[in-house]
Amino acid sequence: GYTTTLLGDELMVCENMKHIRVTSVPSYTEVGMIILCLRGTAKICIFDNIHILAKNELAVILPGQLVSITELSHDFLCNIVVLSRALFDDTLSGFSRFSPLFFVYMRSHYWYELTGEEIERFKLFYGSLAQRAKDPTHFFRRESVLLLLRIFYLDIYNEYYRDQNVDPELPVNVSESGRQLLSSTGLFSFDTHYTIYRRRWLKDYF
Repeated sequence: GYTTTLLGDELMVCENMKHIRVTSVPSYTEVGMIILCLRGTAKICIFDNIHILAKNELAVILPGQLVSITELSHDFLCNIVVLSRALFDDTLSGFSRFSPLFFVYMRSHYWYELTGEEIERFKLFYGSLAQRAKDPTHFFRRESVLLLLRIFYLDIYNEYYRDQNVDPELPVNVSESGRQLLSSTGLFSFDTHYTIYRRRWLKDYF
């Protein structure tokens, strides 16, 4: 594997890495990391939330989190994007508001299983990030990288927002007479119950 340092010391793009530069002892990280596992496994722990990262899974680690990575398998291989705290802060400053609860949420919801299409999309993002950051003819390399990172983190925030605002399906009991009445309209049919989605809007979004 090899590492390319870009934008001074603000961004590192690491390809085909067999190791991750995180201590096995839990410590607060000052950088953000985006890790795509290509093969093998690794044990990631963030604030006591443990996950075994496996092939085609993505881990998103935010600056300031208590992190340890251990038990890398002999065949472990990954691609990593590492960004400085300053670059991360400037990325998020482009949004009007991120709920503080997002950072708590990311302590336990930091990994994602990717589909084949999502993996290809991430590879394009990865390649675009590296290409933009090292293009010697581009006078606004940092600004271009910030725009790409904002799209990525906005997608992550969208997952949080969706989880917080849409409850699971809730069973609703319907009496026999009510079931017959609704079924007679031709709009509904029931076996034993029907389900609805209840939307819960949190105050900090308004």
